[in-house]
Amino acid sequence: MLVLAVLVLLPVTWILLSLLRLQAASLGVDQAVRQAVRALDAAPSVGIGMERARLVAGVALQDQGIGTDGMVVSVVPVGAGCAAPPVVPSLRPGAVYDVCVRATVTLPGVPSMLSGTANTATGVLTWHVGELREGR
Repeated sequence: MLVLAVLVLLPVTWILLSLLRLQAASLGVDQAVRQAVRALDAAPSVGIGMERARLVAGVALQDQGIGTDGMVVSVVPVGAGCAAPPVVPSLRPGAVYDVCVRATVTLPGVPSMLSGTANTATGVLTWHVGELREGR
């Protein structure tokens, strides 16, 4: 009976840990994209904004225990989806873009050679460039 209990408990534990890992990744990319948009909107230039966006997105992911090795921050046209080629945003007041943060998620007990970079979590947030940007 004890052997049966252990045989049932191990897969259930793995499934639970995997689900918790995916939930952490989901929360991490959500927070990362929110912080990235804030950094972009407050930046004096696009280059500085993208640099800051990558930094704050990385911190948000690390807060949830997600590595930043496979993290990608991109700006795409609204509604184009995160697979679309990135664009260089304009800081013109009223411009609208989608900001995407994609992170690779590793599942517990699954070797990286089996999962590779196929396990990703993506967060998307629409960025409305502020009408009242300082100095514009």
